[in-house]
Amino acid sequence: MKLTNRTLKPIRPKPWRRCRPRPRPYPREIMLMDRPPLAQICIYDSCVVLTRREASGAWRSYPISPDALAQALGKLPVTAGLLPEGTVGAGLRDGDAFYVQHVPAATARLQLLEGGQASILRVMLPPLIWAGWRDNYRIFALGPDTPLAANTPLYHAPFPNVYPTGVICWGDVRVQRATPTTLPAMRRLFLEESQFNSHLDTGKSKSGRAAIAQLRYVGTRGPDTPYPLRDLLPAGMTLGALLDGSAWRRS
Repeated sequence: MKLTNRTLKPIRPKPWRRCRPRPRPYPREIMLMDRPPLAQICIYDSCVVLTRREASGAWRSYPISPDALAQALGKLPVTAGLLPEGTVGAGLRDGDAFYVQHVPAATARLQLLEGGQASILRVMLPPLIWAGWRDNYRIFALGPDTPLAANTPLYHAPFPNVYPTGVICWGDVRVQRATPTTLPAMRRLFLEESQFNSHLDTGKSKSGRAAIAQLRYVGTRGPDTPYPLRDLLPAGMTLGALLDGSAWRRS
């Protein structure tokens, strides 16, 4: 058979020969580890777990705080920044900051609304715990000679318009989100710039009186007469529930 140009098929280059190889901009580096790691960090949605190898060779896993992880990785201090006076704790809950403040005993100017009649009452209030997260604010009272610690028991604040969990019923008041700036302003709005009515007025006093009646009883004895701390009722909660953010778990 005689070969001609028509019988010969053109030779096509192989796929790997169609383009010229280009030099890499940087050499590929491969790290070989001949020893097992000393620790391993696992980050989950709700926690951070650290697994460490102890001297005996055994492995132990336990949860750590995100702040501790940030300090270990970033080598930077973690700070809450400038906070209002009296702030005893701050943190994050579901990505939003919460703040816990201690309010010393002081005389306040309360506005009361009874039977459609408004009146002003000056009364010395007990030491208070004021806390806020998002637009959820809570208020509690402190007992006598109570140091501020995680196991410090909280008492029901002797005010109406407060639920047993410390949550405030604001009515039609526009509530601002808790920030270092709005936290003191919202406390003044609740205590002195809004009117207390008979809503949620019971279960705040050992005397059996309604909250407004007990406040008026204390106020009639003079604005410098301290609110009797022995009259407060336990709230079944400690300060630690606010400091670790668990108080807002079901909010």
